[in-house]
Amino acid sequence: MIAIVMAGGKGSRFGYVEKPMVRLGGIPLIDHVMRALLESGLETYIATSKNTPKTEAYCRSAGYRVVVTDGSGYHEDLQYLTERFGVIITCASDIPFLTPRHIEPIIRSSYGSEDSVVGCTLVDGKVTPFGLNLVHGPDDRYIIFDDPYVGVNINSSNDLDLAAKIYEHVDYNRAVRWKFLEESRFNITCEELSEKMEG
Repeated sequence: MIAIVMAGGKGSRFGYVEKPMVRLGGIPLIDHVMRALLESGLETYIATSKNTPKTEAYCRSAGYRVVVTDGSGYHEDLQYLTERFGVIITCASDIPFLTPRHIEPIIRSSYGSEDSVVGCTLVDGKVTPFGLNLVHGPDDRYIIFDDPYVGVNINSSNDLDLAAKIYEHVDYNRAVRWKFLEESRFNITCEELSEKMEG
């Protein structure tokens, strides 16, 4: 199975720092994500573009595999990557609390099914995708992780401040519960999620 870290976007919320290169705990976000993917045994590439030249240079110097996309948009880049690699796992570059325990059930879901899989968690009481997906067939299945930390996406300075405050307290080896949702809906309540996790 091949994993692709999507790191070629035009994000400019951090000024002159490309988002994958923003540091948390002194470590670029891209390294946090790569640790989890590589420990999962996945052949992993980082998709960069003309929008992220510093990220590309850093990744090459770190010995990561790099694939360069056009960078014209997420969906265009994704189409190029699936045409080149086929079935892939995609991962956002800004989810620093990702662990192999989030990735393993996504990998397992690819066996015996042709559905795509969308990784979700609760954000403000609502089931929300957090940036880890299996891109396979035209139909989506939703896997919900009972883990608030993986839902911390670094999209703003406020997000980075929050991540910095909790960074030292988040256990990388924490237990993670997960379950596939039987229905394709996002308006699940916390109580319903608890029941599904226990069921």
